[in-house]
Amino acid sequence: MNNDILLRFHNKIILTEDGCHEWIASLNNCNYGQFRVNKKSILAHRFSYELYKGSIPEDQVVDHLCENTKCVNPKHLQIITQKENLLKGKGCCSTNSKKTHCSRGHEFTPENTYINKRNSRMCRKCFRVRYKEKIGLYSKE
Repeated sequence: MNNDILLRFHNKIILTEDGCHEWIASLNNCNYGQFRVNKKSILAHRFSYELYKGSIPEDQVVDHLCENTKCVNPKHLQIITQKENLLKGKGCCSTNSKKTHCSRGHEFTPENTYINKRNSRMCRKCFRVRYKEKIGLYSKE
């Protein structure tokens, strides 16, 4: 690795009290550090992971154990699947995966849960009601 690139990288980091190596340069719209190498913009945490820990498998992503998207401390970075990353986050995928009941109060049990083509959970009881309403077996209340 070119020493000029390493020096530029390390000059864009400050150490925080909680052990993070926080990126203080350019950020993308999702608050992740960006770093230019050979005229190509790359994510700073991915650069750090590859620099200190090795290559990132194609089917994996780099996750922040500290949950600080600006952190490039290799000790705070781990490799996980995209699905694991989505489920441990704070977005709708994570929120919905933690629900134990549907919006009408039916429990998500193996017997009452249907997984559709998009890999989303659906309540079988609610699905049956909607289907019967659709074909006209009984009206909406």
